[in-house]
Amino acid sequence: MADPQTSREAAAAERRRERAWDTTHAAALGFVLLLIGILAWQFRTSETLQSNPVGVWLAILLLLAAFGVIAGHGVSKNWRGLLIDQRNRMSLSRLQFAGWTLLVLSGILTAALMNLAVGWDPLEFTIPQQLFVLMGISTASLVASPAILTTKGKATSEAKNLGMQALKDEGYDEVWDSDNIVVANTSPLQARWADMLKGEELGNAAVLDLGKVQMFFFTFVLFLAYASALAGMFREAQDAITQLPPIQDGMNVLLGISHTGYLSNKTVSHTPAAPATGTP
Repeated sequence: MADPQTSREAAAAERRRERAWDTTHAAALGFVLLLIGILAWQFRTSETLQSNPVGVWLAILLLLAAFGVIAGHGVSKNWRGLLIDQRNRMSLSRLQFAGWTLLVLSGILTAALMNLAVGWDPLEFTIPQQLFVLMGISTASLVASPAILTTKGKATSEAKNLGMQALKDEGYDEVWDSDNIVVANTSPLQARWADMLKGEELGNAAVLDLGKVQMFFFTFVLFLAYASALAGMFREAQDAITQLPPIQDGMNVLLGISHTGYLSNKTVSHTPAAPATGTP
């Protein structure tokens, strides 16, 4: 018979091996922050860096993105972990929120560094109100999306069987086998990029979700447009930055309509639900 103490030690060692986060991730995150700090410090005195603010902005953007990627891998053992939700699926709402956060934060930090380099108050610039509205729309989708899915009920046996078979035909061999309408994977390693553009329920998880496609394109186009506006501002700046590029109200309206359609489509049931407990 195996020694209980040895068995406990072996089990503990196995748990440590399986644990995603380790000192390597912490060290990597610290190194990324150090690089950002060095870049910010060098920008104050380096004419070469000051003559290429767009390159500095892109470097900061990439370093912030690297921080998110490393942190996501530390939590999920998947390099796409930043975009994987609690159901172990790739999330469009997380993608758009992460994208806007990285873009805006990198723009703010670069503007602050440029102001500091010319002897101006680093934070003496205006953030347009429209940008606050955009970030509010992005945050609302991130919060509301999982909240809506938690209201879904149980699927009928027939709907469950049909949905599971459709997912297996798509190559999802390890979908969480439960009676819930909402689909979940058993591990973050099963997350796919295609999850972002497919449905969330057994009844539509194997097909394209047009609400997601529309939101993806609206977000993608507006993201590129604002990134171009930031690059143009940094390229043409001759003195201190006094205001980040504004966003037209009409663009926020279009983005808001797109997010509303995305969230509204989640509220509609795409799978036959089983009767609630106690229903005759």
